[in-house]
Amino acid sequence: MNSLKILSTTVTFGKYTQEPIRVLEELGCDVTLNSKGRPYTEEELIEVSNGVDVLIVGNDYITKKVIESNKSLKMICMHGIGLDKIDLKAAEENNVIVTNAPFTNHLEVAELVIGYIVTMYRNLYLDINNMKHQTWKKSMGTSINEKTIGIVGMGSIGKALASMALGLNMKVIAYDLYPSQIENVNFVDLNKLISESDVISLHVPYVKGTKPIIGSEEVEMMKDSALLVNTARAQLVDEQSVIEALNTGKIGGYARDVYPVEPPEFDLSFQKNQIISTPHIGGATYEANLRMGMTVANNIKAYINEEKIPYRCI
Repeated sequence: MNSLKILSTTVTFGKYTQEPIRVLEELGCDVTLNSKGRPYTEEELIEVSNGVDVLIVGNDYITKKVIESNKSLKMICMHGIGLDKIDLKAAEENNVIVTNAPFTNHLEVAELVIGYIVTMYRNLYLDINNMKHQTWKKSMGTSINEKTIGIVGMGSIGKALASMALGLNMKVIAYDLYPSQIENVNFVDLNKLISESDVISLHVPYVKGTKPIIGSEEVEMMKDSALLVNTARAQLVDEQSVIEALNTGKIGGYARDVYPVEPPEFDLSFQKNQIISTPHIGGATYEANLRMGMTVANNIKAYINEEKIPYRCI
């Protein structure tokens, strides 16, 4: 197979380690990185992807128009897991292979969730801020021990989180469309999970056109002190209902790492003490970045060598 022309639209591919790029260049590939330092617009994507064989993508929307505008496009490689920003139907109709990179950042996302729980239960953000302002003021926190965490979605992230939570002596209940036998994890229906959990953490994909998993009815079911964590997709949560519940004291806190548009519009919710907001850093470690980049490179390598592609989705 002739050498491939590859464009990475995601700014994180090759940013922290050159190893994935080295692998591709040794295969004779011509690799171009994102020059904007941000996701491309649709119009920019159509322009910069012209004549490209492979797109390595992240937060860009790979629309039908983008796919159909490039007749040389053979492969779209997600530098991550979720495929909701790629028009999969258009890819399939145009014989474009789509891959992703699972099992590369599940530990990091689970670690972040634990960090949120510790931060919210122990009011760390308040105490750290007080000390920065030279104020010696102690806040009373809540123990994590024996609290119940409800995990929605028991894929690789959910399982990693369950293991970490059990290590903190939390009780773990879970909901999944395909429940399995996991030691010390009790699978329950979604309503039971929502009503009984001290912490609810979401780890499922978003299916376009479906309603949020956590809406106004679900918020009413939650414990008054419950914490909600969303590191999956923004569309899984009706944030207006959650923020109203926080304003009235109906629930205890909300941690989010994902937004409908990234970067988001910074409204007043970002200033609330009951809300922790982070800039989509779930998989943002050097180790995860290397694993993700190498998985992308290996998917492309398999395609070049006409071998079975490890993580082919289409």
